Amino acid sequence: MTDFDWKTLDDLDDAPLLTNKVERKQFPCMKCSATGKWSSSYGRAVTGKCHACNGRGHFLTSPDFRAKARKGAKVRKVNKTEANIAAFKEEHPEVWKFLNANMSWNNFFRDLVDRTISKTGQLSKGQMDAVLKAVQAHDERNEAKKKDTIELDLSEVLRCFDKAIASGLKRPKMNFEKLIISLAPATGKNAGHLYIKDTGEVYSGKVDPDGRFWPSYNCSEEVKDSLKEISGDPIEAAKAYGRRTGNCCMCHKKLTDPNSVAQAMGAICASRFFGI
Repeated sequence: MTDFDWKTLDDLDDAPLLTNKVERKQFPCMKCSATGKWSSSYGRAVTGKCHACNGRGHFLTSPDFRAKARKGAKVRKVNKTEANIAAFKEEHPEVWKFLNANMSWNNFFRDLVDRTISKTGQLSKGQMDAVLKAVQAHDERNEAKKKDTIELDLSEVLRCFDKAIASGLKRPKMNFEKLIISLAPATGKNAGHLYIKDTGEVYSGKVDPDGRFWPSYNCSEEVKDSLKEISGDPIEAAKAYGRRTGNCCMCHKKLTDPNSVAQAMGAICASRFFGI
């Protein structure tokens, strides 16, 4: 074994340092004008660190590279959200059906979908219990409504409104002495239903696409009896209204033309609603 000359280590103190550091191109931050500081745009003397560049005043990647990265992250986020919702929908189909139908008007249900299910694909025990309780209450209300449902066959009335819509009318309506029948908005949750109001424009219930009448809690017996008469023969009910009032059942205008007076309804309305 040879002796090592430890004095040679002293020469290392004067040796140049080796480094692999490579100067990278810097791209100025346009948010803070490369200052690294944020200033209020409302004229207030408020400053702070620029959050876009984290106070550095520059980036080490180009704007195009960062834009592409943001786009990729957005796509991944959307894909993850869709996957989480699909997984929850498959595992809890009835719960998802309820949430999807009610989140447009209920902030709690919408937050559950947007902030929890979309991000994690599941609900906590407390959240799930709250939703199941709401589903149960909803089912109980529907069952109570079914008991109040009056089994009237108003399919002929529905067909009259279908003909009126097909003829080009946007808001068809039928006026009777005890009630007014109108079409529910096509974009609402009751699309395809008919709304029933009394002559004071107070809501009295609705007719579903199957022709069943769902009365409101304040629906009067007069409205119910009038609907029964109309359901038997809508054309004759419309003519009877025209003979008693001298007005067209549909457009509510005064009947002056001899043919319209004889028919007890306007000729154009008769064609649009009844095809006669």
